[in-house]
Amino acid sequence: MQKKFDSQFGAYRTPAPRSRMKPVVLLGLVLWFLLWSGYNTGIYVVLAPDFPATHMQLVHGIRAFFPIIAGWIALLVILARRGLKTQAVAGPLGLMGLFAAVGMVSSALLSRAALQAFYWGAMYESIVVVLVAICSDPYAMESLSQVIKLNWVIDIIIMVGLLAAIPSFGGAALVQTHGSPLGVMAYNGNVGAHGTIAGMASTRNTGFARYAGVAGVVALARLWQREKWNRILWAVILAISLVVLVMAQARTETISFLAASMIVLLLRKRRRVILMGFGTLGAILLALEGFFHGLWDFGTRNGHFDPTLTGRSGQWMQGLEAVRQSPWVGLGFQADRYYLHGIQIENAVFHALIQTGILGTLAYVAAYAVAWIMLIQLYVSRSSTALPDEIPGILVFFTVFSVTESVAYYSAAFLLLAPVLAYIQMAAWQEKAIRAKASYRRREALQVARAGYAMERRNAGTPERLGSAEYGPELRAAGFRTAGIGFNGSKG
Repeated sequence: MQKKFDSQFGAYRTPAPRSRMKPVVLLGLVLWFLLWSGYNTGIYVVLAPDFPATHMQLVHGIRAFFPIIAGWIALLVILARRGLKTQAVAGPLGLMGLFAAVGMVSSALLSRAALQAFYWGAMYESIVVVLVAICSDPYAMESLSQVIKLNWVIDIIIMVGLLAAIPSFGGAALVQTHGSPLGVMAYNGNVGAHGTIAGMASTRNTGFARYAGVAGVVALARLWQREKWNRILWAVILAISLVVLVMAQARTETISFLAASMIVLLLRKRRRVILMGFGTLGAILLALEGFFHGLWDFGTRNGHFDPTLTGRSGQWMQGLEAVRQSPWVGLGFQADRYYLHGIQIENAVFHALIQTGILGTLAYVAAYAVAWIMLIQLYVSRSSTALPDEIPGILVFFTVFSVTESVAYYSAAFLLLAPVLAYIQMAAWQEKAIRAKASYRRREALQVARAGYAMERRNAGTPERLGSAEYGPELRAAGFRTAGIGFNGSKG
């Protein structure tokens, strides 16, 4: 079957009827929805002494195992396909899988709470296994594109839902602050720490801003679509995202969004004028309005400037002290909660270190490094114009985000990032295959040209074959023209 270039996701794929979705693509979406179904719950619900106290608690307890079920189904799919494909593991996904595997071993053997730690390791690994199963299929790029779209829909729904839920707290979800031009901060204080929504823990202002930041990056990347109504829709989503970012007053997520937005605008030449023109004008207007004084207050919370943006550098040092107990493989998933009195280390590398030690952290950091190398190679290749701009935008967002937040555990952040890593990996492998095929054709054309030239020199053989439909396109692609022979079979 003939293959065509997928202009939306920059990959070569086998075309299929648009009237219905392939079963393998549908399976990937179902598995990914199961992974999301375990969000904002956990094994702690089932381990509660009074479980199940309510019907809602029973529901949350059951869905806590949905991601592991998804991972198990994906593993069976991989085995049914007779093992792993090289392109499915040779890249960020394989390294993330190694990181999780090290953490699961240390969770089972070294953690103070072995059952809980192993559970969280399995939840993280399930995300990787599902993506590996998707990438092992011939229709991997189509499946990944649908999973990524599903992610954006889920992210936007959660953002809008949390925004709409604010009035239900009777004003308690908005805390007065001097750092915001709106004078309030959403989902902070008692609501952020102890509030509940439908029996689940309420989000904090940082989580609220994370959804807004991701939605804003995607909306900005898609503003240049040709369809008028699509542009209007994404403009509305971008406006809502900006309002939520201001309301949430989350410094890390705001800076991550700004960095990702800059990359999205810089990627295409026609947008760079917009970036420079409006950026300069905006900076002048903001200075006249006293915005930068407010930004300093925002970064300092009206105190001394904190370069970490979190004030938790001391906790990072506590984490390093804990790592000394098991420097090579760490202390298992969620080790910061079990060894640092419930404190979460707000840095991905430090979090990976306490959970998986030096071995796991090397794999974790290497996953990001390889993803960036692959992405840069894609953007200097022929596929660069077809790559969706939200891919580098989201990678930038979570790279900056990882400095003062963590993506090294099962969370909405990793659910949003992981398919992007898988997409980069698969696109890079397909680009490599295309280059290899083109190189082979050039070598083949060169051999044919040399043979034809030798035949003509010896006045033996017929040159007409060199101008045939079989070899003519290959010779033209390779830039060759045999002496005295045109590609149409006529004498030159």
